[in-house]
Amino acid sequence: MALGAIALLVLQSVRLWVARSRPRRRLERNRRAGVEGEILAERLLRERGYEVEGRQVGGSYELLVDGAPRRVVVRADFVVRRGGRRFVAEAKGGRVAGQLETIATRRQVLEYCVAFDVEGVLLVDARAGEVSLVQLPRPGASERGWGGLVVALAVTALLLGVLWSAWAR
Repeated sequence: MALGAIALLVLQSVRLWVARSRPRRRLERNRRAGVEGEILAERLLRERGYEVEGRQVGGSYELLVDGAPRRVVVRADFVVRRGGRRFVAEAKGGRVAGQLETIATRRQVLEYCVAFDVEGVLLVDARAGEVSLVQLPRPGASERGWGGLVVALAVTALLLGVLWSAWAR
């Protein structure tokens, strides 16, 4: 009887250890994949003629919350330059991470365009060998003059998303 209880305790302890270590192992595996992806992305950017100005570059922008300024800090994988133009470059991995159909990617692009003084955002899928330039339309770029409105709406949507996520915590 005592031997059975000890065996059950050992089995339960092993089961709990395995269950608790899974998320940690998954995070470590994802972190390693992210680092490897950034190394490949940097190589691809250099091959395409971009000069890397910085890695894991911090940027920020300010929101007004009930009239009070609130600074939002973001971090981009790279800031790069080519032909006198600056870009944020974001290494993307996974099946849908770099697709603009993914809401997280669209929000990230908007946030980078607000936080950094850049021409656009490069989405880098190094495994596929693809670099896509995403830019916001400039005010007055549209024939009907809607460019500024589109940018204002996009920034408003981004800010509302940030406020909503902060409020929901």
